[in-house]
Amino acid sequence: MRHLVILMLFSSILLKAESLDEILSLIEANPQLKMAQELSRSAAAQYAAQKSANYPSLDLLYSATYLFERPVLYLKVPGASATLQMQSQNQYDGSLRLSYALFSGFAISSGIDAARFSLQRSQLEAEDLKRNLYLGGISAYASAVAAKQFAAAQEEALKAIGKSYEKAKEMHEQGMLPASALYRIEASLHETKAELSRAKNNYLSALNLLSYLASRTISGVNTLPKHHHLNEEELLNSALEKRPDLLALKKMHSARKSLVELKKSGFYPSLSLYGQLAQHGDDPMLDGDGYTNKDRSAAGFSLNYNLFGGFKDTHETEAARKELLSAQWRIASYEALIKKEIKEDYLSFTSLKSELRADSSGLKASEAYCALVQSEFDNQLSDADLLSRSIASLAGARSRLAATQARLYAAYAKILLQVDIQTFQEVSQLNKRGIH
Repeated sequence: MRHLVILMLFSSILLKAESLDEILSLIEANPQLKMAQELSRSAAAQYAAQKSANYPSLDLLYSATYLFERPVLYLKVPGASATLQMQSQNQYDGSLRLSYALFSGFAISSGIDAARFSLQRSQLEAEDLKRNLYLGGISAYASAVAAKQFAAAQEEALKAIGKSYEKAKEMHEQGMLPASALYRIEASLHETKAELSRAKNNYLSALNLLSYLASRTISGVNTLPKHHHLNEEELLNSALEKRPDLLALKKMHSARKSLVELKKSGFYPSLSLYGQLAQHGDDPMLDGDGYTNKDRSAAGFSLNYNLFGGFKDTHETEAARKELLSAQWRIASYEALIKKEIKEDYLSFTSLKSELRADSSGLKASEAYCALVQSEFDNQLSDADLLSRSIASLAGARSRLAATQARLYAAYAKILLQVDIQTFQEVSQLNKRGIH
C-alpha cells in the first residue's frame, strides 16, 4: 500500500502543469547559467588577487649555502704569499623583508581597474545569458501552450466529426445518405485523427525543449499570462541604459581604456621601498660566523627607468589605443542594432494585436457557421462535404487563434527582455495583479 501511495504521488508530480513563472525559476539551475556564474566568481577571485599588488609585501627568507672550498683572500707581497680565510665555509642567512611599490607609473592602479571591469563584464555576460535563456524558455512555453490548444481544438473537431459520422451511418443504413457522402465523412475523420496526432507530437516536442532548458522533466503547461501596454520610446531608452550585453561592451571599453594607461606606464620610472631584518651565521642559529657581522638588517629603495626599449612601449600603447577606438565603434554599432531590433519587435507586436482581434472574430464566425451547417446536416439540408469543411474550418480557426496568442505573448516578452530581466519581472508583477 505504501509503495502504491508513493507511486500515485510521483505520478501526480509528473503530470502537474507548470506555470511560466515556475518554468523561469527552474531556468536558474540551467547548467549553462551555472557555468557563466562560476566564470564570474573566477573573475572576482582574479580581481581580489590583482588588488593585492596595492599592498606591501612581507617575505620571510631563509637560505643555506655549503661551499666546496674555504673562502679565502690571497695576500701577495714581494718574496712571500699567504692566504686569509674571509668567511665560514657553511653560510646561513635569514631575513624578514618588507617591500612596497611606491610608484609604478600607474601600472598597478590600471591593472586593478582592468580586473574590476573584467569582473563586471563577466557578471553582465552571465546576466545576459540568463536573459537569453528566458527568451528561449518563454518562446518554448508559448509554443507548448499553442500546441496544447491546437490539440484541444483537434480533439473537439474529432468529437464533432465522430458524432456526425455516427449520424451519417444511421442515415446511410436507412437509405437517406449515399455511400460516397459517408466515405467523405470517414476520410475527414481519419484526417482529423492524423492532425490530432501531429498536434500531440508538437506538444511533446515543445515540452522536451522546456525540459532541457529547465533541467527537469516538464509534463504539462498552463495558460499564458496576460500582456500589458508597451511604450516603444520608453523601452528603447531603458534598453540603452540597462541592456546587460550593451553594458558588458561598455565595461570592455573601460577595460581597454585601463589597458592604454597600463601600456603608458612604461614611459614612467618605477620606485619601490624596502626594509629588512636579517642575520647571518655559520650554523642554523644565525649567530654569526666569526668573520663578518651577523646583523645584516637594512633599508633602501630601488628606482628603475627604462631609457630605450626599441620603441616597444610606444607600439604597445598605440595598439591599445586602436583597440579602445574599436570598442567605441562596436558600442555605437550595437546601440544602432538594439534600436533596429526594438523597432521591428514593436511593429510585430502591434501587428499581432490586430491579427488577434481578427482571429477572435473569425473564431466566432466559424463557431456560428459550423453550428448552422451541423443543424442543416441533421435535417438533411446540407451535404457531408460542407459539414466536414465547416468542422475543419472551426478547428483551424481555434488553432490560428491559439497560435496568434502564443506569438503575441512571445513578442511581448521579447520586447521587455530587450531591456533586461528586471523590467520583464516588474511587468509580470503587474500581470499578476490583473492589470492589462
